[in-house]
Amino acid sequence: APGIHRALYPYCYRCPYDKERATCGLYCAGQFEAFFLEEVDPTDVAAIILEPIQGEGGFVQIPDEYITVLRDICDTHGIILIADEIQTSFGRTGKLFATEHWPAAPDMWTTAKSI
Repeated sequence: APGIHRALYPYCYRCPYDKERATCGLYCAGQFEAFFLEEVDPTDVAAIILEPIQGEGGFVQIPDEYITVLRDICDTHGIILIADEIQTSFGRTGKLFATEHWPAAPDMWTTAKSI
């Protein structure tokens, strides 16, 4: 769909950039920032949507430091940060929402009708 841009999900176990988590310096966050600024004008972005734990992709958890970078980007450009909690909410990760484990909170959550 026009106006929708997709970025790589940060996957430390099988890094798409062939980096090691212990020494990468959160390389994926820098790549997201570059992707974001090169692909689209931030003033044209309404929201960034992400899953705290990617369910269909093999239960991949986003690094805590990565969400801080996204939060900073959203705050800088007036963008809404949305956490897709359809598979992770209502205590499935030990807290009501998976994003409660994050050092930075999203602006909105999505949940599913079945919950």
